Amino acid sequence: MLPYGIKVEGLQMQVNRVLIKFLVLIFLVVMTCGRTRADDEKEMILNVTAKKLLIQTKNSISSTQITKDEIAKVPQGESVKLPKLLSITVPGVVPGPFGQSFIRGNHANIQYQVDGVQLPDSPSNTFGEAFTPRNIDHMEVITGGVAAEYGERLAAVVNITTKSGKETPNGEAEIDYGSYNTSSPFALYSGSNNEGNLHYFISAGAFRTDRGLDTPQPTNESNENQGGTDAVHDRAWGHNQFAKIDWIADNSNKYSFVAFNSFNFFQIPNLPSSFSPSDSFFTKTDQYGNNPINWAPSTTDDTQSETNSYFQIVWRHSFNERTFLQLAPYYKYAYIGVKNDQSNDLSEAIGPVQIPGSVASSIYRKSPHQ
Repeated sequence: MLPYGIKVEGLQMQVNRVLIKFLVLIFLVVMTCGRTRADDEKEMILNVTAKKLLIQTKNSISSTQITKDEIAKVPQGESVKLPKLLSITVPGVVPGPFGQSFIRGNHANIQYQVDGVQLPDSPSNTFGEAFTPRNIDHMEVITGGVAAEYGERLAAVVNITTKSGKETPNGEAEIDYGSYNTSSPFALYSGSNNEGNLHYFISAGAFRTDRGLDTPQPTNESNENQGGTDAVHDRAWGHNQFAKIDWIADNSNKYSFVAFNSFNFFQIPNLPSSFSPSDSFFTKTDQYGNNPINWAPSTTDDTQSETNSYFQIVWRHSFNERTFLQLAPYYKYAYIGVKNDQSNDLSEAIGPVQIPGSVASSIYRKSPHQ
């Protein structure tokens, strides 16, 4: 046996394949030069060792990556609502009026994940309205080729990675003001301990506006497709809080705590008092053959309120670079309440277009998950 040998080791066979071929070629050239007939009869050993490549599960999916820097560049910046952010950055997304997102024609069939933990459904499926992009470091939106690990969510998967505290404690505060008396104050503070193994990030914000939802008022009765400018009974307000703590106990164990809470209140907009039940707007079908809308007094007081509270604790133990164990207990509480003004709502039942058997009721739904 020749007193020569070659051993090649690599973490990724695919990355080192060219290098391996080059080394083998050099080795064979060196061994060939000066060989005798007796050397040709001896055995030569070549050992090549490398780890197997993991299956790249993301190669077959269609996804969009959105970073905090890209969020800051969109109209309204980080104060934009999450459904609107998705609609202007991800192809095939249409926002709904109450914080829903409709992707590829699906009716809000979306799975949300926060730091790798799947969120349970809300009664109104309005998580997008509850979570502010100000707390997002980056996120991935999968809209095609969704892997089996995500279950039955066929529309999209929105995987959000939240911000963590910086090494140096810092904070910021701001307030935005716009048309319809819209204001939105916001503040955050983040940092870490002296050892650098504990990071924290907290934020809080609020908003109020005189035009929370799109008004149903048309420009005039002959131009029903163009919206008007009046916002009657259309105020909205709310607030949100967020907190995250990351603790690296040692090289193998990491703990993470995430909690957020939000409350939103909306007045359901009415038509101005200049409209009367006898207007053609309420008595004739439109150009597409749809039935006329029902008339209700401009003083009708219908409202909707939503509450979302969530917290999770994640423990991750790493055995090696490829194997880990993760436990993530969580609790989520979601509430939606629709309060109707029964006397005014039922007044439309006796208008020019009779509606026999009309019913007006308030609806309250809550959904705790753990």
